[in-house]
Amino acid sequence: MDIINTIFATLLKPVEFFEKDAQKKTGFGDALLYFVILLIFYSILNTSMAVLLQSLLQDTSLLMFSYLKIDTPLKFILEISLSFIGTFIFLFILMGIIHLFVILLKGKGTYTDTLKADIFASIPVFLFGWIPIVNFFVAILSLVYLVIGLKTYHNFSYGRAIASLLIPLVLISLILFIVVILLIISLSPSIAQLLSNR
Repeated sequence: MDIINTIFATLLKPVEFFEKDAQKKTGFGDALLYFVILLIFYSILNTSMAVLLQSLLQDTSLLMFSYLKIDTPLKFILEISLSFIGTFIFLFILMGIIHLFVILLKGKGTYTDTLKADIFASIPVFLFGWIPIVNFFVAILSLVYLVIGLKTYHNFSYGRAIASLLIPLVLISLILFIVVILLIISLSPSIAQLLSNR
């Protein structure tokens, strides 16, 4: 499958694309190759935009690893590499969690089908997610595409596809919220003591 045709088909006719792919089954190796190519593209542009905004706003928090001040080509490449590796690992972990709920909701497909659904659904983010403000809207679009992909590959209803996506995302968000609250509570005496010493 040609990557350019895949991009246009996914962006313009996602339902038709996923239905056709579910029948002819694009190999996971091909899907992973598309993911790697698009992720490299995204990582370079996203890091470049972050560095540009950092220089304009003097705000290092815009970078994935904010302690890195990108002032040399080596550091620029390091930031891109860390962004690439972090996103790559995050994909497999998050889709593994989502696939657990796919299984619980009696989905018909495999773990690689869940990965493929996310890879193809993420195309809008890879292409346009590096643009400020636009990134918010393409992230929502990618979630919609992911629901379509999960429904198609796992022979789901839209309700089950949405549930298999939202339940783990809500649970993960809740766990992270609790962890942050616990950290704040545990650190508050130290912070209070530090402020009192001043």
